Amino acid sequence: GHPPPAAHAHAPHAHAPYVRAPQPADAASGRPSMAAPRPAHGLKPGLKPGAKPGRGPGIIIVPQSLTSVVNMWNAQQLLKDKRYVPPLEVKQSGETKPAYVKLLHQFEDGTQGQFLITDAPLKLSKAEWDQVVCVFVQGVTWQFKDWPFESEVELFTKVLGVYLRFQDELKNQTVKAWRVQELLLSKQRTKQHEIGVTTMLFWQAMHKHIACHKPHLLIKPVHH
Repeated sequence: GHPPPAAHAHAPHAHAPYVRAPQPADAASGRPSMAAPRPAHGLKPGLKPGAKPGRGPGIIIVPQSLTSVVNMWNAQQLLKDKRYVPPLEVKQSGETKPAYVKLLHQFEDGTQGQFLITDAPLKLSKAEWDQVVCVFVQGVTWQFKDWPFESEVELFTKVLGVYLRFQDELKNQTVKAWRVQELLLSKQRTKQHEIGVTTMLFWQAMHKHIACHKPHLLIKPVHH
């Protein structure tokens, strides 16, 4: 049997809750349901009466490809530590690829957001798809195969699309048609300070997107 929901309401998820077969449509999501609208099991258990569901984390999807500019190998270094380390370099250093990465980010206005980075979107439940706030795009349409969106237009209306590329590389032609935030990186080690600017621009775009589309994910500071 399953443990009582309250037992792991606040426990750290040892086995990533985001590795689960797709669940029935979440009735509260407002999406046209593909199945009979039953409660999705992806929602976090143990909510107190009156507490709002969907406090987070906001889910960030990165590509699985090792050749991608950003993926699970280096996402934390980039988004948290403001350092760019090529994924292959991280892998060759003997690090193991994390199954997922949790981040707590404080925005410039003092609000905070909890985020979870994953490269396994097809394992997200319906409820977890409602928590997706950002996708780093590779510039290939097959990246979005079997995602619960009618088109790239719908995807980038609901989710912040980010296209990260090196300054000396040509812009991907496919991406030109998409409504995504383009961010540039320098390959030169001497310009590592520019990574901080790129990261800042990313979090500014993220804050704007969440404030507009999922404001419940922004945690306001508590003043005692």
